[in-house]
Amino acid sequence: MSDSTAYLVVTSVPNPGKMEQMQNYTSQVMPLLIKGGGEPVARYGVIEQLNGEGGPKSIAVVKFPSAQAIKDVLSSDESKALGSLRDEVFSRVDVMICSAL
Repeated sequence: MSDSTAYLVVTSVPNPGKMEQMQNYTSQVMPLLIKGGGEPVARYGVIEQLNGEGGPKSIAVVKFPSAQAIKDVLSSDESKALGSLRDEVFSRVDVMICSAL
């Protein structure tokens, strides 16, 4: 693994009743992330929260060649154009850049 490798980690709480819109959003955002150099690593659905309250219901991890590549994708016009749809399908979404420890 290169020292500059970075991971886009997204935790979210989908809006109930917006699954069709969620599929529409996902079908647009994943190709955008891949176009920007991202490689999907995993998507997880939370089965049970053992501690705390109000945690995410889903988690996605995408590997990128660098943190800057993530920033470039997320600041692109294509990504910004998906903002209103993202706000519609999620009641909460947290987006982080992470590195392996």
